[in-house]
Amino acid sequence: MNRYGILSLLLVVINVSFYLLVRGPTYNLSFWVAIHCTLSTLGIVFAIFSKKKLPMSAGIALNGSVFALTYVMVWVDSLDDCYC
Repeated sequence: MNRYGILSLLLVVINVSFYLLVRGPTYNLSFWVAIHCTLSTLGIVFAIFSKKKLPMSAGIALNGSVFALTYVMVWVDSLDDCYC
């Protein structure tokens, strides 16, 4: 595995650890959505640059799922605001 593949998978670990460490009532959603989306996009770019099948597919799948779950968090938060 080359350095871009390692960086892509490392960004998944960083995203998940940020999510687990910074939860709670003072969670600034817009700031952390920007952080998660930026890191996920960088992870997908690094996965594409790796040009090897396993790191590319794993990096795109894992970073894409973090990216999708970030937008699910935004959607659920917007639904919560509608029904107050």
